[in-house]
Amino acid sequence: NRAAEKIFGVNRELNLRKSSAALLSGVCDPNTKRPVMSPNLPFHQTIVTERPVDSKEFLLKRPDGKEFYIQISTSPFFGEDNILAGTLGILIDVTNRRRLEETLTQRNLQLSAINRIATLLNRTIDFREVLEYSVRQTMDIFTGDAAAAPAPAFRESTI
Repeated sequence: NRAAEKIFGVNRELNLRKSSAALLSGVCDPNTKRPVMSPNLPFHQTIVTERPVDSKEFLLKRPDGKEFYIQISTSPFFGEDNILAGTLGILIDVTNRRRLEETLTQRNLQLSAINRIATLLNRTIDFREVLEYSVRQTMDIFTGDAAAAPAPAFRESTI
């Protein structure tokens, strides 16, 4: 269908003879980004168990290099005499949701660091201690960018 063409980045007319296994060869574990072997895919699990498989999330690496996060749910369907005839799969592109979740996680880490710095500010008036602690928190949260720049030289001033 058209949605599958869009998700997999294929043209229906050119790929009519491709098997589902060929299309699913780009399905990877979202954490390790390694390909998922067929027995670990919901389609195979549904065939083996003859039971539905609830939503599982995967990374899809397309031949054109684009990556998408997809959610796959499968259900068996039965033919005559209640014999398994195949599986019905529902694939949903969840890339935007996944990116939003990652952004929220990063923001939560940042807010948590700001909260810890504010707590320290409430406990001490030692400028150097607050500065050193703040730099450590920043380095922990903001990848190598904040740590890569040399720290500015500060002089204590009297008022």
